[in-house]
Amino acid sequence: MGLGDPYCEFKFVPGEIEGLEDSLEKDISAIEKIHNRLITRLIGFLIEGKPLVNRPRLGSDVHLHVVMHAMGFPRWAGERYKMAQRMGGAITGKEIGKRLMDKGLDEDEAIKRVFDFMNYCKVGKITGTDKTIKLKENCESFRTELFTRIKEPCCYFTTGFLSGIFSAIKKERVIETKCIVAGDPYCEWEIV
Repeated sequence: MGLGDPYCEFKFVPGEIEGLEDSLEKDISAIEKIHNRLITRLIGFLIEGKPLVNRPRLGSDVHLHVVMHAMGFPRWAGERYKMAQRMGGAITGKEIGKRLMDKGLDEDEAIKRVFDFMNYCKVGKITGTDKTIKLKENCESFRTELFTRIKEPCCYFTTGFLSGIFSAIKKERVIETKCIVAGDPYCEWEIV
């Protein structure tokens, strides 16, 4: 769908896929098109209030169910996977933050719009002060809590995303200090 097709289609195969590395290098233009389309939609929502998606039958809600599958198994996937999630979040957050600042928003308004976006997408219930960010009912930690036995902070993408946002907007970063998976009542980040 990101390329304009009417539906997404995947093929699952066991083992290594011959030519996978070459196909990924060839498909970078497709990935860039999808990325640009997503960022354009997101900035349209954040700045002008345009709908994120427009699906004739399913409506304009954003569902993070599939995202939860990708985020919920970092312990099994290893350190490189966790780092990829943090970096993906950081790069995305930084780009969004920079674009919001380029549109002339002040820092507090830009942060407010990102928090409103996260609440709208039901990432969780996010609130913030000058020193902390709290996220209750965090969708990223929910899957990990449900299917693993780890008891440590595990919100890799969210931590990267918030760090990217705060880096671009306020020249600050965030550190996860509490996590639902670690037994805390909510996930929390300290702004440093």
